[in-house]
Amino acid sequence: MSLEYDLYLDTRTPGPDVLELLAELHGLKPKGDGFQGPGLSGRVFAVSPERRETLREGLGVEPTVCVSFRVSLAPGDQDREEGHRGVRGALESSLALLDRIPGPAVFIFNGESPVFLRTRSALTLNNAKGFWSGWRLELVKGRIYEFADLPGL
Repeated sequence: MSLEYDLYLDTRTPGPDVLELLAELHGLKPKGDGFQGPGLSGRVFAVSPERRETLREGLGVEPTVCVSFRVSLAPGDQDREEGHRGVRGALESSLALLDRIPGPAVFIFNGESPVFLRTRSALTLNNAKGFWSGWRLELVKGRIYEFADLPGL
């Protein structure tokens, strides 16, 4: 079993270049069209027209590229204070990509629950699930952000 997080980017940057950035910025090891890191794995791919439409209607974002993270639930991939290591890796990697790739983006848990949304340069953190506290909130320190209840898909 795994937890699933997806970063959808509205960008002209091609998927292979996004994969290279992941390796450069966060040390994730490329593996074909995918990657691996501590407690996580994933892949980068083009967003289907159907998913793009769902995201446009639900959140006002029309992404072209998806970075899909699969977080391991194995006991060795957990930390007592932070939970699953892969969650931190997925979140840090996604925020690092936002620093390098301009444009709208949304980070979604399990295909339907937005964790954050970026439109223009502002970041909206989803207040609905209580995700943003402790070390997670520290990761966005120094960024312009606001809290709001983001609708599920």
